[in-house]
Amino acid sequence: SLKIRRFFGVIAGIFLLISLPGCEKDGIDDERIAENTAFYNLMKDWYYWYREMPEIDPKQYDSPYELLEAVRFRPLDRWSYITSKEEFDAYFLESRFIGYGFGSAFDQDGRLRVRFVYNNTHMQAAGVQRGWIIDAINGLVIRPGVNISQLLGPNEIGISNTFRFILPDGSVQTQILPKQDVSMNSVLYADILDIGSKKTAYLVLNSFTSSTTDELLPFFQNFQQNGVHEFILDLRYNGGGQTSVS
Repeated sequence: SLKIRRFFGVIAGIFLLISLPGCEKDGIDDERIAENTAFYNLMKDWYYWYREMPEIDPKQYDSPYELLEAVRFRPLDRWSYITSKEEFDAYFLESRFIGYGFGSAFDQDGRLRVRFVYNNTHMQAAGVQRGWIIDAINGLVIRPGVNISQLLGPNEIGISNTFRFILPDGSVQTQILPKQDVSMNSVLYADILDIGSKKTAYLVLNSFTSSTTDELLPFFQNFQQNGVHEFILDLRYNGGGQTSVS
């Protein structure tokens, strides 16, 4: 019988809905080869850096996920990933995902720093804040090149990892934190600044998902009520989303 598996590939800014046929009676291996081959061919057609892709044998990889990591053009491609349709819909339509609910990036010294933490997460409850250094996960010191996603394990509720943080004052804090169902807040921060004789609104917007519009309304009502003259919109960490929302 014919089975259709669908996943989304976000390939250098292009959303691909991929329907891959697999033949159940011929076994899992035939299905894996069909998926990998279909995905590799799509990459050659749609990938922004298709000229930089190495020539590989799709059959040699255990999944499209591993294949993507093998052909991704580093260090420029920081965006491409694969997810299931269910996870994609949950993220962009419901603003939900399973994980820790934080963003991070390496600084100029090669240290992984927390960029933000979503509201109502275990990490927020533990007091983790922007600027903290994630020095180690499960005892492994974090440096550029370490696969953080692999270290954190599968996205399943309850999966726990041990984080060692270095705080701005130099102190060290260790936290054992579980993954959870995270509900994202699009607005990471908002404030009204008195700059000269004018009131300036400042807002950090992290994503364009289905809940973003409703989430923005009270902030803009507050800006209006306080007589804001100018507006700074910070999109540094915004990974995109629904064009209708943006």
